[in-house]
Amino acid sequence: MNIMESRSTINQSKKIDAKDIPKWKSYLKKIGIVGFLFFLIKGLIWLAVLFFIKEQL
Repeated sequence: MNIMESRSTINQSKKIDAKDIPKWKSYLKKIGIVGFLFFLIKGLIWLAVLFFIKEQL
């Protein structure tokens, strides 16, 4: 077995399917994405509110 053959067998053994990922990890990932988007939108809304308050003064 040469180097190229051994690399291809290593790469094939490291393939990860969606079935192999535990359900709780995918759940935590979804919560993280939702949390990030929530705080991003919340921050943008506060910036807009502060901007409009400044414009009114």
